[in-house]
Amino acid sequence: MKSYYEGDNPVFATFLITEKNPTEWAIAMTWLLPFQILHALVFVFFLILIWDWFAAQNFTKRFLTVFWLKGLVGGIASIGPSPGNLEGFLFFLSSVTTSIHLLVAFEVLLQSALTAFVFVFWTKNFKTDSP
Repeated sequence: MKSYYEGDNPVFATFLITEKNPTEWAIAMTWLLPFQILHALVFVFFLILIWDWFAAQNFTKRFLTVFWLKGLVGGIASIGPSPGNLEGFLFFLSSVTTSIHLLVAFEVLLQSALTAFVFVFWTKNFKTDSP
């Protein structure tokens, strides 16, 4: 994947901030943690809304719920064209090949599955306070 960001012909460098431009990269890295925290807060806000239902589910349903939210709704079916999502397949130039889209989609789904597993494992003993 690194060759898509760096190297002789980095495809993603045409529309993303990459290490190829150190000044912009440094600014992006400065804001990465605050944006990750904001991302987590948005996710937690949604979970608060469904927590009673979520806490009552078994491990598999919890895993599938988080995976569905992060990987499918937040990744593959997200609004706005990005590498690996459905609109990206439609609207990206041919320089972003199908193999790139599939590789990124696989990465999104893998990261979502790992995130879902870790989150559900950590929260497996949390129960709802509702009767």
